[in-house]
Amino acid sequence: MGRLDSRYTGPSSDLIGEFSRYDPQSAKISPPFITDFMNYLHTDLKFPTDHTYHVSAYNTKGFKWDWDQEGRRMFGFRNPNVAPDLADVMAKDPYLNILMLNGYFDLATPFFATEYTVDHLGNNIPDLMKRVHFKYYESGHMVYVNSDVMPQFHKDVAGFIESMIHPAK
Repeated sequence: MGRLDSRYTGPSSDLIGEFSRYDPQSAKISPPFITDFMNYLHTDLKFPTDHTYHVSAYNTKGFKWDWDQEGRRMFGFRNPNVAPDLADVMAKDPYLNILMLNGYFDLATPFFATEYTVDHLGNNIPDLMKRVHFKYYESGHMVYVNSDVMPQFHKDVAGFIESMIHPAK
């Protein structure tokens, strides 16, 4: 089952493994995205074809991601938590609004995780819930992959931007 979009499924060679060797969603959609990007990179941007462009750093020899966050206790977890940073900036900037776009089939950011996180940012932020806007789509993590929801996705993002430029009085 796809981590970024659970509607994508595929076979597994390790039926009792803790982790999957690949993500069926990524295996399905990555080739056309990478092909188009590489064409753009070499044709339009004139990136030298004799240089290797790594689409993912994870495949680069010696790559090791540093998950530590300065001044934070990680409690054994290695995933960064940026909620305190969001709370800090929202407390300092009363005009900052956030648009959270959620896919129902996203397992990388499970459903209701964004609501839970925002709900636990702290009650010292004035009008917090009035400044955080949630939208939901019949999609996975990458909403733009589902062409059926693109018109609504576009309308929501454009409407949010417009409302920030010209707020209702």
